[in-house]
Amino acid sequence: MDTRTAERLINAEMFHYGLIHLGWRFKWDRAKRRRGSADSTKKVITLSKPLTEVRTEADVRMTILHECAHAIVGTHHMHDSIWRRQFIQMGGDGKRCSTDREASVAVAKYVVTCNEGGEVLGHINRMLKQPENRLCKTHRANITISLNR
Repeated sequence: MDTRTAERLINAEMFHYGLIHLGWRFKWDRAKRRRGSADSTKKVITLSKPLTEVRTEADVRMTILHECAHAIVGTHHMHDSIWRRQFIQMGGDGKRCSTDREASVAVAKYVVTCNEGGEVLGHINRMLKQPENRLCKTHRANITISLNR
């Protein structure tokens, strides 16, 4: 999704639910594993800019509603029934985690591959400590970590 469109959308939702009036604001962050966050002490909702850029508008909207629900009910509710009820009332799907794994894969810095089978074992953002000592669990073979591009 285009980040300018996402920024307009989150600001509109925050205004609609009265969060702007309560002192909440929006910021981008560079997270690569979580899609968004709500910080009640700073009154800030953030979205991951790298993940927003590769996600659909529907998925980003769900994250926006998810984080606005946290702001409305209080982040101390985490993902309890009160938060879930608010999220669904706002038009959310009620799920606590996003299911669009391909977005995280698209922005991951490294890809982990089995040297014997050749299959991709996973995607990571930080280099593993002592990767030469890691083995593929299926083949008990060495792994290769390479840039994901």
